[in-house]
Amino acid sequence: MEIATLVCNNGLNYDLVFQTYSMFEYLKGQGNQVQIIDYNFLKNDNKKSEMLYDFLTNNVVLTFNRYNDVNQLEDNLPLADRFVVLNGEYNELTLQMSGDKNLAYGIKTNLSDISNISDNFSKVSTFYDAKDEKINRVIDPIFLLSKEEWYDLISEENNINMPIDYILIYSDTVSKEMLNYASQIASNNNSKIYIVADKVEGVFHKGKRLKNIEPFELLKFIYNAQDVITSCNDGIKFSVLFEKNLHIFSNEDESQVELINDLNLRRRVVNESNQIISQNIGYNDSYKEIDKLLENSVEFLKA
Repeated sequence: MEIATLVCNNGLNYDLVFQTYSMFEYLKGQGNQVQIIDYNFLKNDNKKSEMLYDFLTNNVVLTFNRYNDVNQLEDNLPLADRFVVLNGEYNELTLQMSGDKNLAYGIKTNLSDISNISDNFSKVSTFYDAKDEKINRVIDPIFLLSKEEWYDLISEENNINMPIDYILIYSDTVSKEMLNYASQIASNNNSKIYIVADKVEGVFHKGKRLKNIEPFELLKFIYNAQDVITSCNDGIKFSVLFEKNLHIFSNEDESQVELINDLNLRRRVVNESNQIISQNIGYNDSYKEIDKLLENSVEFLKA
């Protein structure tokens, strides 16, 4: 089957790149011919966006045409037997797409709008409990690939010389609180600190900053870290997959709150007292929820 996947977005970041890549790899692994619709990926014109776009260009199949908005898509949709729309908002889900097996995966539209988009899709799903039997609940695409599959990908990055005995801070903006927290752990364990961030509060900090690193390089840094301190959703997901000692500085974003609650990670959220998270917290409850949602997702994506 020829599948065109529309990944709805407001510009590229690591999380979106990992979602796009994993959805592409999963659908391709089911014997389909897959292309990712080149939609809105380069909205932000900066070196990081260009690097992430180059990664997609080299690792997935993008459509020949590049689309900057919904109107351009409506005028010239690619040909496909099925469309899979990921992270769709209302205006992106009302596109008139050919085929009778189109899927809306992990939509963000208000439930009151479902009746207006249902004619375009054979199945509709969200990442949270919609409390509606017509709407499936599915897992984030990152979990469609197993820990072993992700490890096989990053193990191919042999050109990366990895440090040892380090703590990774991964955040869009690293706060002074995060730096102080990491310093406590580093001091206790005689560890170094590595930082992946667009912005770091404060001029002076202990740690080596890694800026605009490749996606697989970021995964390798997460995989090899002793501890991961993060406020990023993909940092949380991969720390769970790789069974890292995870410390979450929650940004209180709705999607992150749902992720933390769904995967039973409340005990890994750093509280105001900055008390160090115990290393003895396991992931058994998280994996049970992942397995259940993964089963739903596999069934949902079947032809």
